[in-house]
Amino acid sequence: TEEKAFPGKETVVTGTFDYGVNPVPEGRRIDVYLGSSLVLTTAAGRTFSVSVGIDPDISTGKYVVTVFAEADGRYDSVETRASLNVVREVPRLDITLPWAGMIPGSITIEGRAYSEAGPLNRASVQIEMGNDEVSVVTGEDGYFTAVLKRGLSFGLVGTEDINMTVTPEEPWHTKLVTGTRLLMFNIITLAASLILLVVLGIFLPRRLKHLIKTEPRRKTVPLFVPDTAPVYRNTPAVSAAAAEDGTRGEPGKRIVFWYRFVETIIRTLVKISAQPHRTLREFARESSRKLGPAGRYFYELTLTVEKVLYSRDLPTEADAEKSMALAQTIQKETASLTPTESASPGAVQPE
Repeated sequence: TEEKAFPGKETVVTGTFDYGVNPVPEGRRIDVYLGSSLVLTTAAGRTFSVSVGIDPDISTGKYVVTVFAEADGRYDSVETRASLNVVREVPRLDITLPWAGMIPGSITIEGRAYSEAGPLNRASVQIEMGNDEVSVVTGEDGYFTAVLKRGLSFGLVGTEDINMTVTPEEPWHTKLVTGTRLLMFNIITLAASLILLVVLGIFLPRRLKHLIKTEPRRKTVPLFVPDTAPVYRNTPAVSAAAAEDGTRGEPGKRIVFWYRFVETIIRTLVKISAQPHRTLREFARESSRKLGPAGRYFYELTLTVEKVLYSRDLPTEADAEKSMALAQTIQKETASLTPTESASPGAVQPE
């Protein structure tokens, strides 16, 4: 079977000469080779066990161990071979870290370096974090304690890499390079950021108040319902009191008045009512199909009253005059659609 050997350590070579029933010579010379190099010459009896030192600087890999005995009297020369694998132990590292660190500040790192061969005595442990580093040496039991000091740096909060290199003193160990991560808080930049946020929270709103002009809120124009509703016979007509409401007052109220006046005329002609689920524009589209040329004027009047009800812009005097003119035009265009009669006493037609 293939055996393992380690640089800097000794390995034991054992063997037995088989002389049968013949007498055993005293102190027969044997030569032990590792590869092509002679590493030991000694005298051996029937059974032998010799320790062979492995060069600390030897390269790792598989070697052939040869034991050679020269001819001795009645006995011919003899040799035998065995396979030997030269390896180095890989160290292991256990460490204990705090859950987080502060910048600036210090981080205490405790750990233990060991391998299958046992603890690493006087092994060098180098710890690096950013531009800061510290080196310590393990004790006989492989334990160590390192204090890594962190200086000023940029950044707020985040994880940083901790790189660790373990260099054993014994030649039969290989070097170990490993690492981990640790959450770091930069208390200087965090404090500066907090102060900046407080300052901005106090002074920025005042500054913006002077820079940003607040748009005045539009005065809400309530939907106007005339005190005296229009009274119609065969020919739609509006009372004198209601007509005065259409020529005086705020432009928004007058526009709504003339729309209500025309809407009543159209309902009597097209037999379509303004249902709650139907928008003003939908009512205008459906009615326009039966009104002929007057439908276009009614649609235009509908857009004007929508401006009063839904737009942020305030209606003007020109909008009110235009609405009255549209209402008069619609009344004239629809007069021929139904038989007309004279208005009731006290009623006037919009001019």
